[in-house]
Amino acid sequence: MTSQPDSDVTIIGLGLMGRALAGALLKAGNRVTVWNRTAAKAEGLLAQGALLADSAGNAVKASPVTIACVSDYRALQQAFTPDSAELDGRLLVNLASGDSAQAREMARWAERRGARYLDGAIMAVPATVGTAEAVILLSGPKTAVDRQRAVLDTLGTATYLGADHGLSALYDAAGLSMMWGVLNAWLHGVALLATADIAAAAYTPFAVQMAHGTVGWLAGYADQVDSGTYPPDDATLATHAGGMAHLVEESERLGVDAKLPRLFMSLVDRAISAGHAGESYPALIEQFDQGAGMTGDTDGPGGCAADLPAAYISMWNERNPRSRQSIGAEVFTPDAYYVDPDTSAQGRRAIDTYVAGWQERFPGFVFTLGEVTGHHDVAHFGWTFGPPGGPPAASGVDVLVIEQDRISRVCGFFD
Repeated sequence: MTSQPDSDVTIIGLGLMGRALAGALLKAGNRVTVWNRTAAKAEGLLAQGALLADSAGNAVKASPVTIACVSDYRALQQAFTPDSAELDGRLLVNLASGDSAQAREMARWAERRGARYLDGAIMAVPATVGTAEAVILLSGPKTAVDRQRAVLDTLGTATYLGADHGLSALYDAAGLSMMWGVLNAWLHGVALLATADIAAAAYTPFAVQMAHGTVGWLAGYADQVDSGTYPPDDATLATHAGGMAHLVEESERLGVDAKLPRLFMSLVDRAISAGHAGESYPALIEQFDQGAGMTGDTDGPGGCAADLPAAYISMWNERNPRSRQSIGAEVFTPDAYYVDPDTSAQGRRAIDTYVAGWQERFPGFVFTLGEVTGHHDVAHFGWTFGPPGGPPAASGVDVLVIEQDRISRVCGFFD
């Protein structure tokens, strides 16, 4: 291959982001070759001095570095068919969207063709490309990043994450989770305040203050997650559960969809059922493990979901009548039947009356969920009952029969 200056760069894919990347490189004085399936998208860049290649292969041949910004990994591979041999000896920087497994497979695909490969993600909108505000995540061989640092820094704040090609996709996904979590929580707050005729603009400064305060907790919480210990320096999960119950109740009373706070509450309830009532909020990290809870074969018609036993236990622990009845409506069929050595109850209302009686007899006590096993339409688990963080006062086993993702029958046994 002939030698080209490192300032020569090829851009594959000329959507909004691809055009922004090419524009930033041209503005910085780079020689830029572009290619897109629809050549007309290059017209504005050609007027700025870009060169248009007639194929993806010829575009790659024009530069030592190719930056791809297409829809996904499959589209990128298709763009190089049958020209993938032209990648040999060159650096391919892929900024297409995808997951970590696809990123690692794409690295193997590129390396089989003799290319060095960086996987990346752009945490920015097109208008910010070429400024420090645009964060470019990169993963793969560090030597490739170091050699092309000048080119990469032209695009924004180039951030190297590590040698694992999947890291950029993972950080991208984690960042999007953070973004949508904040936005949806803000929108839920907007909806709550709207019931009192408070405009979103009036609420937002308070929301920003809350967001900044919450961000301040993250470093300390990260230490707890990494160490696996969750001292309740600020509040226990039991305290959070009470606040969440009030949020759910207020949302429902005002006619605001309560699915988001119910999701929060379901995670806390599962953690409390697993024995974390006296620990701090980061203890919820264990609830994000899909392997936690149900073990055994859960495939087949009406397979038992791992979180249904946890939701059932959370109903026994919920002391707000309206919230408890709402959970009961979600976990039980209308004519569900409950039986244990002391009683039998038919229907949601009768079951709720029995649960309320237990709560009145044992104020402050909570149920803790044990290991869940199950197959097909049956779940089996142990439980303990007693003060949070203290020795159990009672224990037993429950067997749930599931119909269409709800509990139709409970058989309880006391130890």
